[in-house]
Amino acid sequence: MLTAATWDSSSQLLRCFTPPAIATEAYGNPNASVTDVSHMVTYHVEVTANGQQYTSDGVSFVEYPPPIISSFTPSGGPARGDTALRLEGFGLGNGSEYLCRFGANKIVTPGRLDYANELLHCRTPAYSLAETTTDGDGGGLFLFSDISLTLNGQQFSPGMPFAYDRAPSVSRLLPSGGPQAGGVVVHIY
Repeated sequence: MLTAATWDSSSQLLRCFTPPAIATEAYGNPNASVTDVSHMVTYHVEVTANGQQYTSDGVSFVEYPPPIISSFTPSGGPARGDTALRLEGFGLGNGSEYLCRFGANKIVTPGRLDYANELLHCRTPAYSLAETTTDGDGGGLFLFSDISLTLNGQQFSPGMPFAYDRAPSVSRLLPSGGPQAGGVVVHIY
């Protein structure tokens, strides 16, 4: 399978786009299913400057099925951020550059994979960084933002909602005091 590449002289890099696994499997194997991308496909990448002589370095590139987040814990945290998240799912062990992305502002935080348990760990940014506004949030106890992940630093999974807790505040107590014996019902405002 051939694909075009471009030379970026400023960064001294050769860049190309990979074809979809469905197309390359069908092209290379007439018996391949064009709907089954549930497994990884490995390509040996070689380059040519003249269309005739190719490198023979044997460097591999792996196309893998999209990762799926099945759950993450905890499901929420404080609006100030820095909540340690543990993401569980399928296909998480296939990556090379793990990142978590939050909210409309697409704030990216580094991820760390626990290979033994195939869990991804990352920390939340502050809600004020992840989202541009709180307009229309209804003034409830929670602010919501999406979390998604990437295994290669480029393509991200669909987002799942993460609940940021509003910072609680106390403006007054009623009553503001009571007997040492306790048993007073205190209303918090």
